[in-house]
Amino acid sequence: MRLLQNEDCTTRINMPQRSPFLQRRPGIGQQPIWKRMRSVRFSPDTKTIGGWRDYTLLLFLYNTGSRVSEAAGLSWNDLQLTTPRQVRLHGKGRKDRLLPLWRETAEALRRLGTINHPDTQSHVFLNRHGEAMSRDGIAYILRRHVQTAARDLPALAHKRVRRTS
Repeated sequence: MRLLQNEDCTTRINMPQRSPFLQRRPGIGQQPIWKRMRSVRFSPDTKTIGGWRDYTLLLFLYNTGSRVSEAAGLSWNDLQLTTPRQVRLHGKGRKDRLLPLWRETAEALRRLGTINHPDTQSHVFLNRHGEAMSRDGIAYILRRHVQTAARDLPALAHKRVRRTS
């Protein structure tokens, strides 16, 4: 196909159309994801021990993108809270991942360590009985705080938590 000298070449190019899966749904995507996540992160009452644990858990999950089961199995030996701040996650299929931690996340985990006493308990996230949190316990905390944040941002009410083993 030969272009004429005065012809605009863009008339002959077929521009790709946006996939219908990528188009916005009404009511969702109006606010950036960080604003929606911030409202979930700041819903726990950080003045209580359980509230600080929930805040740190939500911050950790958001920072690392880890699975619920990886967060449930996280031990203090897997964390390096000094520079370079990082965490070793034990995932599916006996695969380990080394991920960076934000300064804010490392400070929250350090403060949680002063509350949980890592010398007596190896797991980072503990339930109210002082035992390691289960996957269901973490999923419950996520659901509860998403529901609380959904009062201010109704678009969050329809979000689902991805739970993989």
